[in-house]
Amino acid sequence: PCQRPAPRPPRAARPRSLWVTDLARLIADPYAVHARHVLGLRPLEPLEQAPGAADYGMLVHRAMQRFLARLRGRPFSPAAARAAWEEAVGEALRAAPPPPPVRAIWAPRLARIGEAVILLEAEDRRAGLLADSVAEIEGGTDIACPGGVLQLKARADRLDLLTDGTLRVVDVKTGTPPERKEVETGGAPQLPLEALIAERGGFPGLQGPVSALEYWRLQGGLEPGERRRLALDLRATLAKAEAAAIRLAGRFLFGDAPFLAQPHPRRRAAPEYRHLARSAEWSAAGCAHP
Repeated sequence: PCQRPAPRPPRAARPRSLWVTDLARLIADPYAVHARHVLGLRPLEPLEQAPGAADYGMLVHRAMQRFLARLRGRPFSPAAARAAWEEAVGEALRAAPPPPPVRAIWAPRLARIGEAVILLEAEDRRAGLLADSVAEIEGGTDIACPGGVLQLKARADRLDLLTDGTLRVVDVKTGTPPERKEVETGGAPQLPLEALIAERGGFPGLQGPVSALEYWRLQGGLEPGERRRLALDLRATLAKAEAAAIRLAGRFLFGDAPFLAQPHPRRRAAPEYRHLARSAEWSAAGCAHP
C-alpha cells in the first residue's frame, strides 16, 4: 500500500524590510513602493542637472550632522558654536560642491540657518535640557505583523537625550513640515515611528522613553529657522502609528492587496514612477474627448 508523504512543515514567516519613509509612500502611492522594492527600478539622474531643493536639503542635513559632532562632549558657547557651524558647512560644501552661482545663493542661507540653530542650541542648554545629541543616526526594530515580521528601519535627523533620561526625536525640514493633525491621524507617520524605534532601543547608544517630538524648519529665508513642538497625546500617537504600520505591512507585504497608483488623489504621488503607472492616460485629465 502507498503511504502518503508527510505534510510539509509550515514555511517560516519571512521578514520584510522597509524604511519609515516607504510606509508613508504606501499610504499615498503604493505603486511607487512596488516599483522601487519589488521591481527594483531606480530612476537615472540627468547627465546635467542643476542642483535643486533635494540637494539643498541634503546639504543642510550634512551640515547639521557635522555641527553636532563638533559640539558633542564640549562646553557650549555661542562663539564656539558659530565656529563649529562654519567648519561644518565648509566640509559639507566641499563634499558636494554646487556650481559657483548656486553656492553664492546658498551660502547666505546656510549662514542664516546657522544663526537660528545656534539660538535653538543655546535655548536648550540654558534650560539644562540636553545631556547628549546625535544626528543622522540609523536604527530599526522588528514588528510582528499578520503573515510575517516587518523589519522597520529609520534614519533619524536628530535624537536628543534629555537630562531627565527621556528622548526627544527631531525631524529637520528645509520645506514645510506636516501639521500636527496629520501626524496625529497617521498621515505623516515618520516621526512617531522613529520614536517607536527609539523607545525599543533601536538606535545604538541612546535609549529611553520618548517625551517630545519636534520639527525644526530650517529654510534660511526671512524666517531662517524655527522649532515646532508637537503638542499631542504621545502614547496614543505612537500606538496609532504602530497599528498603521502593522496594517499596511499585513496588506501589502504579506497579503495580496494590489499596489495601486495614487489611490488617494489628494495625496502627493512619487513623480519618478508616475509615467510607469500611466496615471495620466487613465485619469480624466489625460483622456482626450472629441
